[in-house]
Amino acid sequence: MSKKTLPLTASEILELLNKQWASNQDIMAIGGVGINKAISDRKEIEKKIKEKYGEDCRLPSYKVPMVEVVNFYNININYLKKVSQINSK
Repeated sequence: MSKKTLPLTASEILELLNKQWASNQDIMAIGGVGINKAISDRKEIEKKIKEKYGEDCRLPSYKVPMVEVVNFYNININYLKKVSQINSK
């Protein structure tokens, strides 16, 4: 039986989004999904990148640009910043 983890706070998500490249672990945390879904989402993001920039586009192994993860999950960064400021007071 897998252990349940608490959802990330806005500050923790922003800290992850500050990276240039997203790994499977980052996608798991940001999307709140398991490893299989994270791998599936990463492959779908890779497919979209290759459609957009061509099949010869090279990416680091098992990583995708964080900006594409933000777009894939429709993350509102301004909202996260606003919420994290309210919670830090």
